[in-house]
Amino acid sequence: MLGVFAYCDSAILRSVRNLEQNAAGLGKAVADAFHELCVFQFGKCACYAGKAVSQIF
Repeated sequence: MLGVFAYCDSAILRSVRNLEQNAAGLGKAVADAFHELCVFQFGKCACYAGKAVSQIF
């Protein structure tokens, strides 16, 4: 009987660990995508600023 409980505890711990790893992976993917978006947006702003400055001078 104790073996059944130990197996269930082990399965629960594995499930929790998998959920934590998936959440960490998802968090990293979201952070990476946000970083790429910020870099892209900053590049566009810098490009617009460069065009505006070149039109002034």
